[in-house]
Amino acid sequence: MKTSTLSLCAVLSLGAAACGRTELEWEQKVREVEALSNRVARQNLERAKLEEDMARMQEDNTTLKAELATRTMSQSTEAACTDRLRNEHTVLEQSKARADLLRTRLEPLVGEGVTVSLRKGQLTIGIPASLLFEGKGASLTPKGRKTLRTVAEAIRADERLLARFFLITVHEVPGKNEEGAIARTRARAEAIRELLVGREGGLMPTRWASAGRGVVDPIFGDDQPEMAERNRRVELVMLPEPDELLTSAPRSQP
Repeated sequence: MKTSTLSLCAVLSLGAAACGRTELEWEQKVREVEALSNRVARQNLERAKLEEDMARMQEDNTTLKAELATRTMSQSTEAACTDRLRNEHTVLEQSKARADLLRTRLEPLVGEGVTVSLRKGQLTIGIPASLLFEGKGASLTPKGRKTLRTVAEAIRADERLLARFFLITVHEVPGKNEEGAIARTRARAEAIRELLVGREGGLMPTRWASAGRGVVDPIFGDDQPEMAERNRRVELVMLPEPDELLTSAPRSQP
């Protein structure tokens, strides 16, 4: 730049006389041109920096928008999970309250081994098979008929229970006479249903179904042989409504 300036001064000096300007005047003009050139260069640098800053700001803005969208989605998901957990808690509390009330009404049968619990999240009335049947037969004993009448009366006393659907399941002890267990438990389940929806029970036939489960679904395993006999049981299971289906229902043993 200095060499170019000196050259320019030399040229301007040579032409100064011809143009009628003094050398000092030409030097002033050169300085003005240099100042203007420097100012333009600075402005170009500033503009380049501004453009760079603007590009970075646009990139940051895009990143912020993406983060905001992710956070909004996360908050929405969290809110949905909170609502689901709140609903499940409400359903569970209602089921516990219903079970407690029914347990109170069946208090006279508790000493006979009858239980009311939430098994797999479903209200379940458990009855020892020996309380209803003798040996391997499928005919209800007089005591069994009386027990079922008491259960039916407790259900009829609660309009909400009376309107619900129930499944009667009968179970046998695994490893003992498994052959024919399905047929035997099916016959017992149907005998129970006939009493409950008949004149003695007074429950609605369209809301009661029965199934013989044989040795399926034991509540005590082979590692508890002293409890194995309790697998021979009857369960009256209240089926859940669609809005009561829990994704993670607690499992409690009768």
